[in-house]
This record gives sequence, structure tokens and C-alpha cells, in this order.
Amino acid sequence: MLRLKQGQSRKGEESMQPSISGKAPAVPWYKEPTATQWQVLVATSLGWILDAFDFTLLLLVLGDIGKTFGVDLVAMSSIITITLFCRLLGGIFVGTWADKVGRRAPMMISILGYSVFSFASGLAPDYGWFLVLRMIFGVAMGGEYAAGTPLAMESWPQRSRGLASGLLQGGWPIGYLLATVVYYLVFPVFGWRALFFIGGLPALLVLWIRSSIPESPVWRERREKLEKTGRSDELSLIRLFKPGVLGITIHTTLVMGGVMFSYYSISSLWPTFLTNVLKLDVAAKSQFVILFNAASLLGYWSCGVLSEVVGRRWTVAIFAAIGAVTLPLYSMVTDPTLVMIGGMVEGFVGVGFWGVIPAYLTERFPTAVRGVGPGAVFHAGAAIGSTAPTILAIFIQAGTLTMGQAIAAGAFVALVFLVCMIFLAPESKGTVFTADA
Repeated sequence: MLRLKQGQSRKGEESMQPSISGKAPAVPWYKEPTATQWQVLVATSLGWILDAFDFTLLLLVLGDIGKTFGVDLVAMSSIITITLFCRLLGGIFVGTWADKVGRRAPMMISILGYSVFSFASGLAPDYGWFLVLRMIFGVAMGGEYAAGTPLAMESWPQRSRGLASGLLQGGWPIGYLLATVVYYLVFPVFGWRALFFIGGLPALLVLWIRSSIPESPVWRERREKLEKTGRSDELSLIRLFKPGVLGITIHTTLVMGGVMFSYYSISSLWPTFLTNVLKLDVAAKSQFVILFNAASLLGYWSCGVLSEVVGRRWTVAIFAAIGAVTLPLYSMVTDPTLVMIGGMVEGFVGVGFWGVIPAYLTERFPTAVRGVGPGAVFHAGAAIGSTAPTILAIFIQAGTLTMGQAIAAGAFVALVFLVCMIFLAPESKGTVFTADA
């Protein structure tokens, strides 16, 4: 159990001790988090929001950048795949670094990195330079999740960790919506380069984190115990592949593969489906996408709360199963009203179960590898999921499936796989983070 010595005080850490213990204090859960803990959650959530904001900007102007550089859509689309694989590198290297030196500094460096290279992307003179800058951006993007997620989860009260998980993961649709608004206001007047200049603003968040956010109390206690005993910590990346942790690494990678493949099946081709099949104009299409993301945000929050009642596994299974059976309404009908309803339902359940992922991944791994473990498997899953659009496109191009059928089939297989995989490991709800575990 983590505790500070009586009378011990550090800036911004005075009342952190009730937050990690498995023993629930005699106060309502919503009164338990301290002001400092809320600051940590807000800081990490902002990092994730701005991460999503920067990445989404690229998706919105992919074709326009291609026209500027004189390259086709295939070349531009490859940037997305390469960025996702670079996120894996960032998750591995920055996660390992976060296990060694603490969560806070690597998170700040990652936020600063993706801000600087987002800004620099707006200055790229040609396709080659743009590709290199986005690769480095991807590394920093992966690093932010690997360092920020354990910082938030290790700093938050155990009994409401699921709620914090939903709030943290909910930053992605918020970032997506912010990017959409900025695109609408800025792009028609200033062009795509200005969007990436705005993407440099998250660097200012580092100043606040530097002055206000403390280090993870769990990581800090582990470091102090190692120093007192004179022991050195083995490189966390190596420990991922050793007995006791290897099984967790393999299982969570498969879980995240199902999570990511379902997400990219659901989201990547749906905007094209709205345009090519439903024949929606830009305004109507934007409305559908906004409603989808708004519903997913509510799903993230609801999923986090439910996971504290029925557990992480059952929450994922319930949401994913409902998402699987409602897919026909999402992409296999041609009535715009029904598709809009299907989009909101699918956003809430088929994507909403993401709300439990930060808590689930950090609870599965011990403290010594809680940076590199979740960081590596999260982005390994993203690399697996990035193949979904290509695989679905092959079936569509071959005439085997219509676009709507391909979307539904890819997501259905992934969601059913996820429901099966999630029960192959013990429930993680109630895990108490300690310096030794």
C-alpha cells in the first residue's frame, strides 16, 4: 500500500495517499479525489485531446496536402499507416523511459515533441520532408500515451479508476471535434499549413505540467525502495518478455488488436460510405460524423462508470456485443435517418467501450513495466488495426462485398473476437497499485 510518512509534504502531493490504497475511505467516491489528482487527470486528458486534435488535422486535409505536393492519395494515405507504426516505436521507447525516470518528464517531452513537429509539418517544402516530420510526430504521439496514461491511473483513487479512465479516453472524440471546428473556421481562409501551425500550441501545456503536476506517487515509492535497498531495476522492455509478464503482453496485444481492428473497420470507411452510398452533402456528412463522436464520448464516460459496477471484462463484452448486433443499422441500410441512429448507437457502444481501456491496460501490468507495457500493446494494437481499411478495400474492390457489408463484416469479426479474448484473463477491477506489484 502506498503511503507518505506522517507529516511528510511535497509540493502538490500533500493529500495523495488516500488515492492509491485499496481501502476505501469513509467518504463518497466523488469527494475522494484531491485538487492535485484532478489536475493530473486534466493534464493527461488535455495531452490526449491535443494528441487527437493534431492527428485528426492530417485526416481532414490529406487530399489537399497531396495536391500541394503533387502526389496521389495512396502516397498520402501511407503517411497514416507509417505514423501509426511510429506510434508503436514511441510507445516502446518512451514507455521504457517512463519506467526508468518517471512518468511526468517523458510525458512533457512527448507533448513538446508532437507540438514542435506538428508546427514544422506546416513548413514542409515537399512530400519527403512532410513524411519525415510526421514520422517523428508519430513517435512523440505514441510516447504521450505511454507516459501519460500510467501517470493518471497511478495518481487516481482505486475505487473510481474506471470513471477516470472514461474521462481520460474521452479526450479522443473531444480532440476530433475540436479539429473539425478549427478546420471549418481556418482552412477555407488560410489553407492547410495554418492548421499545423495551430497544432503547435499544445507545447504551452508543458509549462503548466512543469509547474503544477507531481510525479506518480506509485512510481516514486518504487524508486525510493530501490534506492534504499541498493537494487537496480532491470530494463522494463526486457521484462515484458519474461515469465510472469509475457503472457500478459501477448494477451493484451491480442485484446488491443481486436479493439483497434474494430475501431478502424467502423470509422475509416464510414465517411466514404456516407458520401458514395447515401449521397450526403458536406453539411449532412459533417452532422453524421459529429453525432457519431458525441455519442462515443457519452459511451466512454458511461463505460468507465459501468466498469466500476460489473468489472472491466463484462463492460467491454456488453458494449462490444451490442455493437456487433447493431452493425446492420450502421452500414447496411440506405435510409439516412436509420443510418444516423445507427451511427449514434455504434458510437456509444461499438466505440464507447474504449472508456475502460486506460484502466484495464494499466491494471494488467505491474508497476515496473506500467509505462512500456500499456504503451507497447496499445500501439501494437493500432498497428494491427491499421490493416483494416486495406483488407476491407480489397473485398470491396473485388466485388465480394459492398462497402456497407465490408464495414459491418470487419467490425463484427473484430468485436466477436474481442468478446472472446477479454475473458481469457482474470478481472482487473480492484487492482491496488503498489511499489512492488
